[in-house]
Amino acid sequence: MKKISFQARFLKRIFRHFIKPMLENAGGIEDIKSASRGEGPLSRYLSRFMPKPDEKVMIDHIYAEWHGKSDAKGALLYLHGGAFVVGSPKSHRGLVKNITKFASFRALSIDYRLAPEHQFPAALEDAEKAYDWLLENGYSPENIAVAGDSAGGCLTLALLLKLKEVEKPLPSCAVTMSPWTDLTGSGASVRLRNHIDDMLDGTKLNETAALYHGETPATHPLVSPLFGDLENLPPLLIQVGTDEILWDDACSFAEKAKMAGNECTLEVYENMPHVFQLGADFVPEAKVAVKKITEFVNTKIK
Repeated sequence: MKKISFQARFLKRIFRHFIKPMLENAGGIEDIKSASRGEGPLSRYLSRFMPKPDEKVMIDHIYAEWHGKSDAKGALLYLHGGAFVVGSPKSHRGLVKNITKFASFRALSIDYRLAPEHQFPAALEDAEKAYDWLLENGYSPENIAVAGDSAGGCLTLALLLKLKEVEKPLPSCAVTMSPWTDLTGSGASVRLRNHIDDMLDGTKLNETAALYHGETPATHPLVSPLFGDLENLPPLLIQVGTDEILWDDACSFAEKAKMAGNECTLEVYENMPHVFQLGADFVPEAKVAVKKITEFVNTKIK
């Protein structure tokens, strides 16, 4: 077993003892949803130490935050994770800030609509609207990238498939961290790695998925991109840790994307938990991963 940093071990403990228990019960989901939006006394206190966006914008009904220099040549559309039921631009500010720290692009992080109040395709419609907004505001497809983690990784890949379906120009590249690509939960790792996943519970995965896709079959390619037509996608970077139930989701999608003739790089991080990149401020392994994301997008945006 590869030795990991003590910072990574500490992050895994935080995930396992604080985040995972809250995600395992409905009340906890509401607690996290409130916290991710800065509600409640503790969240308001912690928000004092969170990075601030460089600019706030509204795209119709969608709240969004810009991070990075306004004169940057490119834009990264960022889609946060949270199983489609929690999360917000605020909960992912640290990660997005770290991605843009040494970037030649700025990042637009959007507050897409969440389930169960807003089921599929609401989140995808918001992602497409934000992409269109970038095109309307002077960014060409060649200098736009899309990225997301977990459910946001699913949404990133679904957006590519949607753009292809409606014959809109695709972005220069896409990045996913621990993407949730198969909402049927058919990957073997959902069961076999459940005991080592520090954040997600495989037994709850289908329940959470149903809150999002509702009456739409989980096999629909815009719900589960793994089942889509993956030909002619832009260059992809997929990062995944070995200690997570979505291991097969990431690896299976990467394999299928390569078989379809796409440029797809799969980076595997030993003993890392789900979306460990959230700890890039203090976890060495996360800093390395985030640096690779920035470098990848820097080389693809024209």
